[in-house]
Amino acid sequence: MDSFCGSPFWDDSVTWNTDTPDFTPCFQETALLWAPCLFLWLTSAFDIVAFKRSRNPPLPWTFLNIAKVLLSLLLILVSVLEIAQALTRYAEGQIVFSVEYYAPVIRMATFVLALVLMLTARKRGVCTSGPLFLFWLMMSLVSIVRYRSVLLQVFSEEVEAIADDHMEFRFITIVIYCPVLVGQLLLSCFADTRPAVGGKRVMRQCPEVRASFLSKLLFWWFNGMAILGFMRPLQMYHMWFLDQSNQTAKISEDFAYHFEKEKKKNGAVLSKKPDAEGRRPVVCKIGIMSPLFRTFWSELTLVALVKLVSSILTFVSPLILDMLIAFVSSNDPMWRGLLFAFTMFFSAMLESILNGQYDYRIYVISMRMRSAMINAIYQKALVLSSVARGQFTTGEIVNLMSVDTQRVMDYIQVFNLIWITPLQIGLAIWLLWGQLGIATLGGLGVMIILLPINGVVTAYIRKYQVQLMRHKDRRLKLMNEILGGIKVLKLYAWEKSFQERVQSIRSDEMSSLKVQAYLSAAVIFAFTCAPFLVSRFG
Repeated sequence: MDSFCGSPFWDDSVTWNTDTPDFTPCFQETALLWAPCLFLWLTSAFDIVAFKRSRNPPLPWTFLNIAKVLLSLLLILVSVLEIAQALTRYAEGQIVFSVEYYAPVIRMATFVLALVLMLTARKRGVCTSGPLFLFWLMMSLVSIVRYRSVLLQVFSEEVEAIADDHMEFRFITIVIYCPVLVGQLLLSCFADTRPAVGGKRVMRQCPEVRASFLSKLLFWWFNGMAILGFMRPLQMYHMWFLDQSNQTAKISEDFAYHFEKEKKKNGAVLSKKPDAEGRRPVVCKIGIMSPLFRTFWSELTLVALVKLVSSILTFVSPLILDMLIAFVSSNDPMWRGLLFAFTMFFSAMLESILNGQYDYRIYVISMRMRSAMINAIYQKALVLSSVARGQFTTGEIVNLMSVDTQRVMDYIQVFNLIWITPLQIGLAIWLLWGQLGIATLGGLGVMIILLPINGVVTAYIRKYQVQLMRHKDRRLKLMNEILGGIKVLKLYAWEKSFQERVQSIRSDEMSSLKVQAYLSAAVIFAFTCAPFLVSRFG
């Protein structure tokens, strides 16, 4: 890297083993610069997808988006001047290293991309951008680091190092970059204004739709409803209207599209041989999970990545705490302890934010899936033939819409635990082995013993759940018959007899529910005691 930058990429004596830590110029112009630029180029695909899906009218020109555009143009201009200054020095026969070309070119190209994304977002009616906000945040942090490095150089004993034209120009550009990038970050904290449209529905529109990325990240958009609920009891007219993405009509349309594609893919066609009623039934059955995942794959992938990062951050705090304890008993410089403390705080805060986003997003996705399934079941129930109606009771159809869809919803909410739990267990065992050594096997043995016990109890829970559903089907079927023949029942005074039958079935249902509750409590108890048992025998 010396031939590329003219200085070493990393130097422990400059960065770590010193009382005034700093990064080398090569590291600042390569790793610190390329990381946020690469991030924007990779994540701009998310903005492009959002632009294609948006059906909103263009945003009006306001002070906010005009200021963003002007600051972006200023950043591009400064990058162009850096390139011109490097070419001028090369033409004068001075030594110009490759990094002095690549760094401003990469900056200029990335700033142009950011400007294009901002202009396209305004045209497509997208009022905020997550990738752009994170890019400006990272670039602001990088500019602050570079700004500090220049100030250290200026106020050091070697003040004459800035006397030549090159260093003076570099100082000026860094001084311009830092406030402009911080200004872009501050402007990105606010969402662009959408066109003013009248109507009651717009007045009661969910504020999340027009909130900025930072507001969505911190759930700041919900403050109004929380304060209103604190001040007075919430009424139905206080509730916001559902956004289009959460409306059953839009969700069902997307699901039906992928469901039809799945039918064609699996060769689902109408039978050439009609049934007894002259209808031609579908001869191929397909699963419902595949079209569901195809409909919501992008959202599921995003929340899976969020869960992965938050799960990894769980183990950062113990590692940093170990370093902090070692720092207390050492003579290391004070800035290291501050760095460890800040890193612990930042990792815990970021983990909390990501966990909150994951819980909210996965619940919204599972609710959308349930809405799609309920709508599909209801539409199918309306077109069932008389032969098919004889195969499914009203209670079974109701259970499909109320219980089975809830099961799928619960499964989606814990789906990521299937692959993230082994990763967490592996990392935890690895960290414990580093601290405890062979004693880790004792705690691991307790976990291995608890697994089959929980498996057996879960099998019994499933058994009683099946019994519960059977009793519920019988009760709903009987109630449907009672309501259908209520006149005959009242005529012959059979109310008491049928009441006893319903109560008997309900009693069996409650017995199964009670046993299931006891078994679930046992699983929760074992789960709660697991950390204590692991620490006791570990």
